[in-house]
Amino acid sequence: MSWFYQRIKSFGYAFNGLRISWNEPHIKIHAVAIVLVLIGGYWLGLTYLEWSIISVCFVLVVSAELLNTAIEKLADRVSVEQDPLIGQAKDLAAAAVLFASIISVVIGVMIVIHHV
Repeated sequence: MSWFYQRIKSFGYAFNGLRISWNEPHIKIHAVAIVLVLIGGYWLGLTYLEWSIISVCFVLVVSAELLNTAIEKLADRVSVEQDPLIGQAKDLAAAAVLFASIISVVIGVMIVIHHV
């Protein structure tokens, strides 16, 4: 197979991952939050710079959630038994999502306060 065909195929895997992720409840929660922020940002009249910052926050949180989900699925496949190291790995991945979410909320509040 050609290099170009392999690159196109890899995009297919990535889009399949996005399709799979939509079955995850936390992804749906993040999607609802994003829609609400988009509506609120439009209503407040955010600047291009503010939209850029908000967009980076969206990407940060959703990327962390996707990686967290991947780690959880892989860990569940590796062992169905309780394993302290697997538990720690899953907790750390969840902490990454929590950290990204908290920082994004703080940034969002800082932007909104400017408009209120």
